[in-house]
Amino acid sequence: MNKRKIALLVISLGLVSLFVVFLLNLKSKSLVFTTPLSPQLSPTPIPWQVYSNQDYEYSISYPPDWQVEAWDITEAAKLKTVPDGSIWHQAKFKTEKGVFEVIIWENQSQAPLRSWLSWFRHEDLKLSELPKEENFQIGGLPAILYSQAETGRGPLDHIFFQKDNKIYEFVEEKETSLAADYGKVVASFSFLEDEVVVEPKAENLVSQAKESLSQKLGINKDEIRLTKIESVDWPDASLGCSSPGMLYAQVITPGYKITLEGRGKAYIYHSDFKRVISCEK
Repeated sequence: MNKRKIALLVISLGLVSLFVVFLLNLKSKSLVFTTPLSPQLSPTPIPWQVYSNQDYEYSISYPPDWQVEAWDITEAAKLKTVPDGSIWHQAKFKTEKGVFEVIIWENQSQAPLRSWLSWFRHEDLKLSELPKEENFQIGGLPAILYSQAETGRGPLDHIFFQKDNKIYEFVEEKETSLAADYGKVVASFSFLEDEVVVEPKAENLVSQAKESLSQKLGINKDEIRLTKIESVDWPDASLGCSSPGMLYAQVITPGYKITLEGRGKAYIYHSDFKRVISCEK
């Protein structure tokens, strides 16, 4: 074999080797780019916790990262009776950004709310700045929402309402980033004996009513509370919400009257077994 043939053979082997390396490199890159990525799953939201107090017969929901501290005088001081204006129970729901409190006061005389406040809270509240009438609702009860601009803890919101021989107070530290959470916590409050039982065939109707109200108020459904549901036989197909000039089938139409609470106000919806409407225009 002469030198020329040897040179051509070496060059050919070199080209073949380069081609093989190129193919292997291309395959490697192809594998890199065609390997399917693992799906990025959204984290499952952690459900809110529920604090329930059997002694004072109420429950309230709160975010899962909040901490709860509860105190009551029957355990701390072993007292079974206290004078008016004394604290029976206090629950603090703590987060790094603020504190939400539930305080229950004695009102053995069952004095009207404003009278009680003037007797026992005149030193730490500016009574002249209280709203002239109840401007909120908790569990279907009229309440007073009062904003206090200057305190040792910064701006505070107070919500006062009464039931039987107790005065209830919510205290919110006015931190903007917690406003939505505070609203949901307040909306979740309920008295244990007042829990509304909904029969299975009405559950979807209640959900429809909450969805409608949440869109109307621009809030989350979780902030809306069912306070009452009644079985009703409407006199015609208008479900008790007839409009002038409209004709309705004159048939007895069974359904429900659904009362919801949102942002401290009551809203009523009427339904048959399929649809839910509001009579408010």
